[in-house]
Amino acid sequence: MFWPRALPAVTPRPAGFGLPAVAQSSLHPFIAAHCQDIMQLNQVRERFEQIELCIDDAALACRSSGYAPQEVKEYVGELDRRSDQLKHAMQQAQDPATIREYLDSLDQVGERVMEACRNARHVDPQLRTAIQEARLEIAALKRALH
Repeated sequence: MFWPRALPAVTPRPAGFGLPAVAQSSLHPFIAAHCQDIMQLNQVRERFEQIELCIDDAALACRSSGYAPQEVKEYVGELDRRSDQLKHAMQQAQDPATIREYLDSLDQVGERVMEACRNARHVDPQLRTAIQEARLEIAALKRALH
């Protein structure tokens, strides 16, 4: 089954921080129909919003940091593109397998950016933290949807 268990709680972010919320109606009807209840649908939306916020934090840290290797910057940009693709898939997908594929792709890029951070000599701590948080959020959503 596509929704095997409830998602862990999402850490709240400060008000006015990050992107606007993904509207419940923007989720594909297939996803909405397979949620056990509206609470689970809200949890999926909140988890995805957290992923977007973490990626935004990483992108901001890349722009403002003097310690962001080019490889890390490129992977953060790729995370942003893949998250946009996942968002579109969540709104338009015909089947859950497509959504899992986009989520797996996002997870793979997240692993590559973490590896790039580990291999870099100097990475701004704020950037490293934002990337780690994004990876944790992606992993939590992936576990919940697989």
